[in-house]
Amino acid sequence: MGNQLNCFTQCQARQEGMQRLLMLQKGAYFKRKKTILGLQTGTERVHMKLDEDGHTLLWKPHDSIKTTTKIELHMVSSIQAHGEVGLTVMSRKGDVLLDVEADSREIRDMWVTHLQLVCEDSNMSDETEEEVQSGSKFRKVVEDRAKRQTYWAKRTQELEQRKKEADERKKKFAGVGMKYTAFAMSNRPGS
Repeated sequence: MGNQLNCFTQCQARQEGMQRLLMLQKGAYFKRKKTILGLQTGTERVHMKLDEDGHTLLWKPHDSIKTTTKIELHMVSSIQAHGEVGLTVMSRKGDVLLDVEADSREIRDMWVTHLQLVCEDSNMSDETEEEVQSGSKFRKVVEDRAKRQTYWAKRTQELEQRKKEADERKKKFAGVGMKYTAFAMSNRPGS
């Protein structure tokens, strides 16, 4: 019985998420303040919707040949409601990415809640991808460090062995003088 109830709540949550995506992908019309060089010159009607992939917010002026402006949801920190019907999309840096007004308070509230949930889902999936990538990067760093340590341990051992061999060769000729120094130098390995 518990598993059926759990499955029912998961299916219901999944269905609500799909309805939310469909509503956002259908889009709605909003009013955006037009500004030129910081001066407000009026308002324009814009159509705002969520892209098919569910990771990009698209908007463009209604009845315009201008290209669609894209806002990546992983760059959005929050969706804020302001005033009677205002909606603001804020970036992670604190910049205003989009500031629009809805036709009614209900539309604005619905878009704020739905977009905020989609943004949170998008940010959570990005975090899990980053965690997986950082985990694999961490493993790679540890493996590289282990390889370097084994290399330097082996290299140090080789150098110590060479030094011992050189000391043994020197002992043979240590007290004999200059006559044998020239002979020792000519019999050196590598020359």
